[in-house]
Amino acid sequence: MTVSDLVAQHKDEYAMRKDPALVTVRAGRYLWATAAGAAGDAEFQAKLGALYGHAYTIKFAKKQAGADTFKVAPLEALWWVAGGGQVFTAPKRSWRWKLLIRVPPSVRPADVRAARAALRAKGRPATGLRRETITEGSSVQMLHIGAYGDEPDTIARIDAFAHDHRLRFRGRHHEIYLSDPRRVPPARLRTILRHAADGSPGSRRAEDVMVSLPFLRALPVRVVSVAPLLPAWYGLTDAAGSAALSGESYQRIIDDERTSHGSMAAEAAARLAARGITTTEAPQGDAAYGIIEAARVAGADLVVVGSRGNTGLERLLLGRVARGILYHAPCSVLIVRPPAATGAAAAVPSGTSRAR
Repeated sequence: MTVSDLVAQHKDEYAMRKDPALVTVRAGRYLWATAAGAAGDAEFQAKLGALYGHAYTIKFAKKQAGADTFKVAPLEALWWVAGGGQVFTAPKRSWRWKLLIRVPPSVRPADVRAARAALRAKGRPATGLRRETITEGSSVQMLHIGAYGDEPDTIARIDAFAHDHRLRFRGRHHEIYLSDPRRVPPARLRTILRHAADGSPGSRRAEDVMVSLPFLRALPVRVVSVAPLLPAWYGLTDAAGSAALSGESYQRIIDDERTSHGSMAAEAAARLAARGITTTEAPQGDAAYGIIEAARVAGADLVVVGSRGNTGLERLLLGRVARGILYHAPCSVLIVRPPAATGAAAAVPSGTSRAR
């Protein structure tokens, strides 16, 4: 029997960074329940109790059965205001929550049903809980130390980071509670604040270089942003060997990825329109292969691609996408290192009519 520690397995997603950073959040399976109003309200507390009750009941049931079990992960929450608006200035009665506890893929619907029945038999809250796979992808996050009411200062730093790196937020504000407010004084509470974001600092840096170099500025350009066809996490299976996502869920994620990458390519094309851009593309598949193939079809003379902004020893090593393009592109390659990760989109300029 093994005990999974999801925080340790996904340590980059739960790193306590004191400055805003761009991270990649893979798909995760969660138990969740919705609530409304302030955190101290009866509905919130009942849903919170049901969520923890299910998580611990499933954990101990697996342990008693001699099966692989898990360490209960920290409480997380998506937080927003009914009808839109700023959370910290809205009346607390308008607050809405999606309370989350991350669980391993081995937690099946049957486990949730069995936990619900066990809790009901004990007269404990057991309603309104679901199990879902959530995908956030690229996200900006930072550790907040202090009272929950002081979060706006940290959120302002996250917003400034996204602005400086030309990222746009999507989805809802996400919080990960690393401290128990019943035991830790407000000034020492640790909370990870996260917001999913679209965009690539690496590719935007490549775009800036293109318009700053006189010999590149007048060339026709093709913008390529490759949507992944098979996400790295799709191969995850549960204890029974079943895929972690249904075919319908997988297709929805792929469609969303393609739409997102298409939008990013179109936005880059609009910014570069004054520089002679002719077309945009948003193919699906491996990023390096997609960019290489686009360069081959266009008869491109140069590929400009952003790479990861690592430091120290890591800076000596190119990212997988940039390295693949450098080794296999049919033309010259200019790799632009941004001050921060990451770069998966590329601009492919061409000095001949073949790129039109």
